[in-house]
Amino acid sequence: MASEVTVEGGKLGAVMRTEHQREFFLDYSEAQKWLGLLLVYHPHKGSSEYSMLSHQISIFSNDRVPNLDSIPHLKRMIIDLAAKDLRLCL
Repeated sequence: MASEVTVEGGKLGAVMRTEHQREFFLDYSEAQKWLGLLLVYHPHKGSSEYSMLSHQISIFSNDRVPNLDSIPHLKRMIIDLAAKDLRLCL
């Protein structure tokens, strides 16, 4: 189950209840793992798409807490890349 967290300004502040912190950071760690795998398995490592994806992942995950404002753009980018990835076509 994904964490449900109240945030202000896209950054986590002191608004998360203590009992939800562990679950949230487990979900965050899981997200970082999958985002890293997207970079590792990206078919065109030298492309501008790879650079943009890498940059968006960095924005999301370089701080001590995730930049939640970056999630909608990152999600859209992943969906667009998946739609063009021939390895995912059946």
